[in-house]
Amino acid sequence: VQEGNVGFYYQFGKMQEGYSTPGLHFKFPPPITTAIQVYVRPQVDSVKKVKCGAKDGTNIEFPSIEIGNTLPIEKAHGVIKKYGAEYDQFLVFKQVQYVTNGLCSQFTSHEIAIEKFNDMDDHIKKQLEDIQEELGTGLQIGFVRIAKPRLPEHLSDAYQRQAKERALKKAKEEEFKRIQQENLNEEEKVRGTSSRELLQAEKQNEINIAQKKSEQEQAAIENEMKLADAKTNAEIVRENAKAKSDAIMKEAEANEKLLTNAYLELKRYEAMMSNSKMIFGDVPENVFLSSGAGDDASLAMGNKKRNKKN
Repeated sequence: VQEGNVGFYYQFGKMQEGYSTPGLHFKFPPPITTAIQVYVRPQVDSVKKVKCGAKDGTNIEFPSIEIGNTLPIEKAHGVIKKYGAEYDQFLVFKQVQYVTNGLCSQFTSHEIAIEKFNDMDDHIKKQLEDIQEELGTGLQIGFVRIAKPRLPEHLSDAYQRQAKERALKKAKEEEFKRIQQENLNEEEKVRGTSSRELLQAEKQNEINIAQKKSEQEQAAIENEMKLADAKTNAEIVRENAKAKSDAIMKEAEANEKLLTNAYLELKRYEAMMSNSKMIFGDVPENVFLSSGAGDDASLAMGNKKRNKKN
């Protein structure tokens, strides 16, 4: 059994249970046992020249419809036993023809060829999946690809002109949308630039206001500091003046208490004493000795007597 296949066996024409995996297996030779291989990897079946009639009575032919499908190993025995080794002839080829005829009968040739063509493969795929589910085959439909249908020559030429006109119209619409979008982008760019400049101006204005406010607050603080310094200096001057005034008053009070008659007499004697003179030798006859200078006179007379003794 080759890779990608599984082997099934018929003994005297009856299909045996189970299957063989890829590799070498020994069985009774024909006509006792007959072996077949069934492909179980993903494969593509191409259905050629699929003909159908459109709703408007136009005969249409699809050159090919490709069906991607896979038969699961666990479903292979039941499918082969029921539909044979060429199971895809009935489950794929015949069903594609059946589904395509049903779809064509629902649409006009113009819809099939142009308007609905891009959706045809999805419709066929969905209906094939529904059929496999209904039959219980487990056959997996991977994809459907449809070739462009062939129409009568006069319709084909007309539809081609319409297709070109539609394509040209679409191209113009796309160009218009592109230009419109470019204009919108330019407007957004200008609007964005204006908004950015406005935002920058607002921010700069806020910065200027904050700066002015800061300068005003700084000036107010400096004025308060100057006012506080002036008040402090005035308070110092006032305190100094008060201190001097208090000192003068205290001194005056002290002098008033100090300058008594006895104190003044004492100061007078101290002044006389500080002005007395020491005389050595004979005292002149005409020397005037004040009453306050008695001690000095006595001292002078004493000195005179000591001189005579010598």
